[in-house]
Amino acid sequence: MKGKRVFHGTVALPVFPSWRSSDCTEPCHWDKKSPLGTTVLLENQVIVVSLSCGKIEAIGHASEPWAKKILQTSSIAGASIDSEREENYFVELGPSEIICPGFVDCHIHAPQFSYCGTATDRPLMGPDGWLEKYTFPAERSLGEDAERARHVFESVVDRTLRCGTTTACYFATVKANPTKILVDVMAERGQRGFAGNVCMDRCGPGDYIMSTEENIAETREVIEFILSHGSGGIVQPIITPRFIPSCTPQLMEALGNLKKEYDERLGGNGIHVQSHISESDDEVIFSREIDLADRDLIGVDGAASRTDTEIFDSHGLLSRNCMMAHGTHLTDSDLSILGERGVGIAHCALSNYYFSGRTLHVKHLLEKGVRVGMGTDVAGGYSPSMMDAARCTVVASRGLQQTMRAVNDAMESIETRSKGAAGSGNEHIDPTIDYLHAFYLATLGGASALGIHEKVGTFKKGMEFDAIILNVSVGKNICIFDTDNVQDIFQKLCTQGDDRNVVKVYVKGREVVNNLRQ
Repeated sequence: MKGKRVFHGTVALPVFPSWRSSDCTEPCHWDKKSPLGTTVLLENQVIVVSLSCGKIEAIGHASEPWAKKILQTSSIAGASIDSEREENYFVELGPSEIICPGFVDCHIHAPQFSYCGTATDRPLMGPDGWLEKYTFPAERSLGEDAERARHVFESVVDRTLRCGTTTACYFATVKANPTKILVDVMAERGQRGFAGNVCMDRCGPGDYIMSTEENIAETREVIEFILSHGSGGIVQPIITPRFIPSCTPQLMEALGNLKKEYDERLGGNGIHVQSHISESDDEVIFSREIDLADRDLIGVDGAASRTDTEIFDSHGLLSRNCMMAHGTHLTDSDLSILGERGVGIAHCALSNYYFSGRTLHVKHLLEKGVRVGMGTDVAGGYSPSMMDAARCTVVASRGLQQTMRAVNDAMESIETRSKGAAGSGNEHIDPTIDYLHAFYLATLGGASALGIHEKVGTFKKGMEFDAIILNVSVGKNICIFDTDNVQDIFQKLCTQGDDRNVVKVYVKGREVVNNLRQ
């Protein structure tokens, strides 16, 4: 037992659609026809974690022989809180506590945390838009002031960790040095994730954009810094073109070549890529117009306008390790390409309300073979909490359902079958997502979309232990009653919980947050 951490109590287990278990607590809201994974609650479970490697050594019901032995031989069995005995830790979860995998935020802008909660009245693009008035100035300021950069990055990492985010996929700034500071902070605080300096060589302030060559040099510098960093592998590099309008074809081609270079060097699934794709009406229109202008400059006569997906794909940037944010304006043809390439989509329900003009049909994407995770999209989304992101996902799906019903009713009233309204011709797919589905998207779904689901996202022997302990009784923000069962408690945490209910956070077996001591 030396050098172990043992947990005993109720486990929330995100699972893929094919998963089955007799231990599932009823009701599970299990939809056998849904392409979406869910979350099951398993009571009286034991998890054993190695403190040396941070991996799960065993997980199962307390009635199993190995689990009985561990519980019986522990001199501190029955303790109500973390206790230490010669490097052994036993955590007996109380009736109001549930241990869950940590949240995976697939899309977040670290520099934008400084103005998170503001600018909600601005359009995305234009001279008075979100980018020009808030984003570019905030990012530029961090390149000019290392002390400010560290303050902002410590704030966002600390805050998201307290909210239970154990993995975050960060956009940083265009400059390498501030991005390196973000990497240092992630490693110091113990947050797993990806960090990339943002690439852009047009459509931005003249004192902020860089040349194609400078973008590639800064990106390479950050990649090499991360690969040689002593983070224990929890921080990984990610190539980050901001979006189509801000990147010339020359930059996109160079980034595609850089990806190919590191894919060959790193092996496996290679290096990660992240960007925004088909996120709003104005972005989609502008991307098509600028693509036509780019191709006209090089003498491509009579060229048809291309979608974001087609442009990214033409430069070799779409692959299994690619995470694209939003995707609310993707066509079925786009989805076919994304599914074939294994690309993941970060569903950012809250920011979509403000900037997209559409709601993402998550189940339709999954049916098309596109993996879907969830993102806060700070600061486009004004909350850094993945619990808020999950709630917004549920609400957005309900709104989409109502829109689809209204459109179908209207079409039927004129005796016409709807073939493309609101649901892209997929009205037979119920778009609704419940709290169990949303929790899956915030954990295992996100890990799968990022291609790290064999390492984190759920609890399984051999996986790294990224976890949070939720407690419904702390914070005084949730009322529970003696009639509440474990399913009720978990649902209340999902619908009413916040960072006050996240009492402990672990990354790779290491306790990185203990809100009970703060």
